[in-house]
Amino acid sequence: MGRIESESEKILKAEDLVSRLKSEVKKIDALKRELPLCMLLMNDGLFLLFVCFSSFFTSLIDWCLFFDDFV
Repeated sequence: MGRIESESEKILKAEDLVSRLKSEVKKIDALKRELPLCMLLMNDGLFLLFVCFSSFFTSLIDWCLFFDDFV
């Protein structure tokens, strides 16, 4: 994600990653009795993406509020 220039491209890329991971979770969920560790790893990955994504939006909102004070 570091090489993507605009914020909208970052958001689209992150949404695509989350969507693909959710699709993989559905596939793994069907086999979770055989692959319990994979489910745990995928859930941890989704949680970390959610944390990063939410902190990105918090930073973006903070920046917009800060910038709005000068406009």
